[in-house]
Amino acid sequence: MTKALRSVAGGMRLDLAQFRALAAFAQFSSDLDKATRDQLDRGRRLTELLKQNQYQPVSLALQVMTVFAGTRGYLDEIPVEKVSDWDSQFRRYAGQALQKLVDEIESKKVLDDGLQEQLRKALDEFNQGFDVGEVAVETEA
Repeated sequence: MTKALRSVAGGMRLDLAQFRALAAFAQFSSDLDKATRDQLDRGRRLTELLKQNQYQPVSLALQVMTVFAGTRGYLDEIPVEKVSDWDSQFRRYAGQALQKLVDEIESKKVLDDGLQEQLRKALDEFNQGFDVGEVAVETEA
């Protein structure tokens, strides 16, 4: 594991462990506070983000970029069922519009402050244009 991947995935193991514990607890409770629901939703998104199609390896840079997005809240507004779409579209976008950033991450193998700032801007721009489709809005009766 490179420094770049280690730096963005550092807390992910703990986040996913907490998610699994909360998910087990949530099965027995229908009355969850917003913070708990948000943590469960982020865990579901991270789980979806980590799924890879067989025989389709993902480059180090793209792994770093997508894990950064998931652990830094860039997927928090994406419905869980759309995370896979987001991931494939972001990878395509990165390969076309962010090739210089991808190459720098691949060669440096470190996500320094400058690269993080470039990545934040790219994620903000991408998310503004990402169409989540129709999302059902829950209303309380």
